[in-house]
Amino acid sequence: MKWLVTAVLLVNLGCAGMANQQPRSELPNPHLAATLSQYRGPARNGLLLRHSVRLRIPGRSLDQTFSGIMRFDHNGQSVRLVGMAGFGMKIFDLSISQETVETHFISPGLNRINNLSEHIAFCVRRIWLAPQPEIGNGFRRIEDTAYMYGIHDGQHVEHEYLKETLTATRSLGPDEYWEIHYSERMADTQEPSRIIFKDSHGRYSLDVRLIEQRMTSS
Repeated sequence: MKWLVTAVLLVNLGCAGMANQQPRSELPNPHLAATLSQYRGPARNGLLLRHSVRLRIPGRSLDQTFSGIMRFDHNGQSVRLVGMAGFGMKIFDLSISQETVETHFISPGLNRINNLSEHIAFCVRRIWLAPQPEIGNGFRRIEDTAYMYGIHDGQHVEHEYLKETLTATRSLGPDEYWEIHYSERMADTQEPSRIIFKDSHGRYSLDVRLIEQRMTSS
């Protein structure tokens, strides 16, 4: 089963990424500090997103596309995620928060993979549910690019802003090394319309494209 092979490879590779240098001590000017401190990303309370996801592992000649429907709860702190293969076949159905994951359905061909739900939840948390950075955790600036730092689940995380817009997030270790790029955003909601997740050695990448966004009743 092609989806079983894909899932096994994703679990074995894990969600790792690219490292960057450690922050140096530097204080932002008051205007920039106020702007970045207030950044909280798009309002996602009750938001429904439909994505096309392309998983590529060049070293294993794997190039697979699937779709996902994600609905945020009324607080925007947890999601219900349904993954689908070709012809709308459901392959998993999960509820994910920062602390927990509840499995509603896993395709029988994938159900025998240990901790599959946790691996999916790990990626979802890093991309959509990660805590916002704070100025006090560390800051540096290079020309128009500002970097803020925090610690999430014991890992050092770097948030990159270009002209006050979040453009990338990276884990700097000690145990996780991953990188997320937000290369495009919707003009009306600022929701990322394209997200690229990749590991430090180019072993695999996820190219996530937003197909549809709409509000649902909370």
